[in-house]
Amino acid sequence: MIKITHTEDRVLEAEVEGRILHDDYVTMIPLLEQAIKEHGSLRCVIDIKSIKGYEPRAMFDDLKFDLTHIRKIERCAILCDKGWLVWVMKFSGLIMPFTKIKCFEPGQHDQARTWAAGDEGDGDTSSETEKA
Repeated sequence: MIKITHTEDRVLEAEVEGRILHDDYVTMIPLLEQAIKEHGSLRCVIDIKSIKGYEPRAMFDDLKFDLTHIRKIERCAILCDKGWLVWVMKFSGLIMPFTKIKCFEPGQHDQARTWAAGDEGDGDTSSETEKA
């Protein structure tokens, strides 16, 4: 399940827990597209509590959204403690070369939010995938 927990300006925060479903994207994509329409771009903070599976149709929804809005997602801060997820995020950085992606430890929510909302390096469009 993906749950939007907070939105402020162009920064959207979400929690991921359990199985990720197509219905999650049916609910979430209009919110993301509205934020992009209002602000021209989007930044996000995603707190990955656990992932217990990914519905194939949800994977397609995710990929389709990412590719459709490839230049509109500026930064994505990921909170996770699973090493394999860091590698998944590195792969995502290859698919979305214009998005800066940075992984944070679960207790670093304030740092993740500050980084996602920050302005340093806004002119640089190179992919930045790293572990904080």
